[in-house]
Amino acid sequence: MCESVLICNFFQILGVDVGTRYFIRGLDAEGNAANYVETEQITQFESGACSFVQTRGSIPLFWSQRPNLKYKPVPLLNPSADHRGGFALHLDKERVYYGEHVLINLIDQKGPEKILGDRYTETVSTVGLTDNFLRYEPFDFHKECSKMRWERLSILTGKLKGDQDKFGFFSVRSKDAQIDTEQKGVFRTNCIDSLDRTNVVQSLLARRSLQAQCERYEILSPGERIESFTGMEQVFKNVWADNADACSVQYAGTGALKTDFTRTGKRSALGVLKDGFNSAVRYYKNNFADGFRQDSIDLFLGNYVVDPNEGISKPSPLETHRDWRFMAVSLVLLIFW
Repeated sequence: MCESVLICNFFQILGVDVGTRYFIRGLDAEGNAANYVETEQITQFESGACSFVQTRGSIPLFWSQRPNLKYKPVPLLNPSADHRGGFALHLDKERVYYGEHVLINLIDQKGPEKILGDRYTETVSTVGLTDNFLRYEPFDFHKECSKMRWERLSILTGKLKGDQDKFGFFSVRSKDAQIDTEQKGVFRTNCIDSLDRTNVVQSLLARRSLQAQCERYEILSPGERIESFTGMEQVFKNVWADNADACSVQYAGTGALKTDFTRTGKRSALGVLKDGFNSAVRYYKNNFADGFRQDSIDLFLGNYVVDPNEGISKPSPLETHRDWRFMAVSLVLLIFW
């Protein structure tokens, strides 16, 4: 390979259901998903440029998971909501922008997350599979990759290979700005937060797309792999690890978990320790800081409008009684942190 290659990622938060990790989950009344992000990997060659788009977002049902001092609050489905209608509304919007879809669901198929997975599977089967534009692919990430068996992610990527070959990528030639190919579909990936597990899988799909792009523009000779070129390999890994951190900071308050795998291609003891530290910071922020941050976001976006009579003839939201447990735990963490 003698031609220079530029790799970069752009992500944008779409929709209006914007906020922090435990305060914004699922769908709103208009079918907008929380933490809904479009990520576009752009690759620039001397002879052309390519783009590969993926999306991520909260499980498209009506559910919540409010902080309650537990490490992992139990997710709750809204029993009176029209989940099928909300899901259909969300997918109708998706279809307009992206065409065909593969929905990749990475949540646990046992434990507290199971209730979401079961309802998601049921909803997809009754709403979305009436034509060829939608396919659903559940994959229990934690179960399949337990005990550091991250090579088992190849099971998932193997199942997605045919879809990715069909979707392709966008490409344009430099010399005449002629479009060579167009992307015909998109992968929508989620886990419970649509952050850590999601980013790992998205980076694997992006790697496979980059390989195909380099082969199309003859950057790589037949039989050559991206892994053979240390410079490009390292840039690709860092781009996706940085993308993971950027998405995670705005939603969960810390860098992403599992980025040691994204940066190096394998899990490490140091990476596990770093994940533990970030998880502890997330716990504190999610329980004691994100409420204020969510209020600020809602005020800034106009989702909450201040009533001039608040605190006079109407109660002020700032006067909400706070349980003593929140203050006690917060004080202990502040003293011993």
